Amino acid sequence: MKWTDLATTERHSARTACSGGASRTAGSGSQGRALRTRSGTRFVAVLALVGCADQLPDDVANYRTDPSCVLMNAEPLPQRSDDPHEGEKNVYACGALASKLQANARPFDDGVVIVKESIRRDSDYPWLVSTARKTDSGWRWEEYTRNFADEPFLSIPVGENVCIDCHRRVQGADWIFTVYAR
Repeated sequence: MKWTDLATTERHSARTACSGGASRTAGSGSQGRALRTRSGTRFVAVLALVGCADQLPDDVANYRTDPSCVLMNAEPLPQRSDDPHEGEKNVYACGALASKLQANARPFDDGVVIVKESIRRDSDYPWLVSTARKTDSGWRWEEYTRNFADEPFLSIPVGENVCIDCHRRVQGADWIFTVYAR
């Protein structure tokens, strides 16, 4: 068995073990190493940094194709020097009225979810999705990551203060950097 086949098999096994058969992956952000002994027995060591984590919520899981999610930027946004998220970004507003987006009206209404995807250089899939969910005139911040295009996004344990500290610079724009530019 080639390493790529083994890695795929082990990721599938971790998904099954984590959720009792559902498609959750244990250890996104983990490294797996396979070793064969002289007898051919396989040993796998997995460092699970995330464990069985929450997946990207259903209401934003299809943000790229969902008609209620609007791409806000005309071109991918380049990584800034002070940007904690590696790669180019695309930002979507889900559940926002088109007229308010086009007018760049702030504040956003309760229920709007801003989805930011990050795509690393030399990659063709998002590795990170950050969400800002407007609730009770405030924001709830969450981040999700994956290592491979065929894996689901899993939540990563980042305190909201990390997001708030960065977005504080645009508090006057309802905490969101991106303006509609399509």
